[in-house]
Amino acid sequence: IALSRLSAHERTLEQSRSLLSDMRAFQAANPGAVFADFCRWFSPNDWNVAAPDARQWPSGDVGVLSARMRQRNNVWRRYWSFARPLAASAQAPLFD
Repeated sequence: IALSRLSAHERTLEQSRSLLSDMRAFQAANPGAVFADFCRWFSPNDWNVAAPDARQWPSGDVGVLSARMRQRNNVWRRYWSFARPLAASAQAPLFD
């Protein structure tokens, strides 16, 4: 409900802060994780095990990222590239 009261720009900023926080916590909890690992956990609909170009990852999982997650200009990819591991307990709270 709170997000619905915000402008589109404000809503995007809030959602981006949340995504970045989740990425940082994921990296802290999963050292050595790659972007595909985060997507499999956070957005399972962006992970396809039945795709013709599915491959086996070092973790042993088989699959491929969705087309939108493979795009070079994908905002999630950009956030992942500069997110640094930080446990959720060490992060500033996102909500009051």
